[in-house]
Amino acid sequence: MEEGIVLFYKSVQRIKTQPLRLGFLFAENTNFTPAMNQNYPKIEKLKSKKLIDHLFEEGRSVKAFPLRMVFVETTLPFDGIPVQAGVSVSKRNHKLAVTRNRIKRLLREAYRLEKKKLDTKGTTFALLIIYTSRDVLSQKEVSKAMVKLLNRFNDAITPS
Repeated sequence: MEEGIVLFYKSVQRIKTQPLRLGFLFAENTNFTPAMNQNYPKIEKLKSKKLIDHLFEEGRSVKAFPLRMVFVETTLPFDGIPVQAGVSVSKRNHKLAVTRNRIKRLLREAYRLEKKKLDTKGTTFALLIIYTSRDVLSQKEVSKAMVKLLNRFNDAITPS
């Protein structure tokens, strides 16, 4: 009985120490800047209800079929993050949650891969990418539309 407790204690200790080692490895990487990486961490996701309401009240938009982006220049709750982005798919156009979730995954992946094309010129933006088509497009088509959309966003924020 005592031997079983010791083995259990050792296995629990092993589990407790592994995440610490992984965290230490990531803490050593001093070149980490969220805007430069191709990831889409939680702090870059638009979740604030107030910010989303502000976005629809005072935001501007650009389109590149089948996508529409609503954006507004604002202060963000996290420092060092130039953009917080969210994705949306209409329940009116896509009745099944499975379909909406698939399209949202496609949008997030396309944004994650192409967000390096964003040029915010030192300001911070909140943006929401809305899928407007009734058809489910492929990843390649969504990525192509995302590139067009981000280029139009860059043109829209450039003073002329």
